[in-house]
Order: sequence, then structure tokens, then C-alpha cells
Amino acid sequence: MDTLGDRIKRVRLEKGLSRDGLGDLVSLSGWTIGKYETNTRKPDLQTLTKLAKILGVSTDWLLVLTNARNYPDDYPAAARPDEPVDITVDNIRLLVEGYAEGLIRKRGLVPPAKPEPGKPKK
Repeated sequence: MDTLGDRIKRVRLEKGLSRDGLGDLVSLSGWTIGKYETNTRKPDLQTLTKLAKILGVSTDWLLVLTNARNYPDDYPAAARPDEPVDITVDNIRLLVEGYAEGLIRKRGLVPPAKPEPGKPKK
């Protein structure tokens, strides 16, 4: 089974980058990239997002949450970590809803049924 490190290394090699080369692109040392690739260290969220953007893959794929390297075309833009979003109440709501919809779709989950008005919850 793939790991985060396996996926970083695979795409880095596909792109013909050395560890130092990828490190330069994300403002890290090649040593740190090596630690990520051997699963000795884990990148923080900001670094993970940079890695995904530079490598041209989704953060979900890097984290081994999906086998799809990129987000589907219908994935809500507000839920993509590599897209800049203005922080407003409406945008936060869109982000949360988009994330929830993405998880439901990805995991094949069924959202809980809404109770009919006037009927108590069970």
C-alpha cells in the first residue's frame, strides 16, 4: 500500500526532480524531502499544500485518501486547498459544505435523512 512518502517520491521522480530540487521549490532542504519520502517526518498543512501544487496532484491523493491524482472537475473549488479563498462567513460555509459533499461522494456515504417537520427525532 502506498504511503505519503511513496507518492511524493514517485511524482518527484516522474518530474525529474532531485530531492534538493523539490526542496528548493518548497523552501526546504533535500534532507527534509528525504525524511518525508521515508515517512520519518510528515509535512505540515502549508507544506503539504505547496507540495501538492508543485507536483500537480491533490492533497487527498498525497495523503492516500484517494487513488485519483487530481480533483474531479465537479469538485467544489471552495473545498480545494490549493485555491485561494476569501475568508468570509459565506465562503467558510461553502468550504465546509464542499468538503462534506466531497467526503460523501468519495466515501459513498449517505447523508442522514432530515426529520419531517413536526416529528420528533428518534
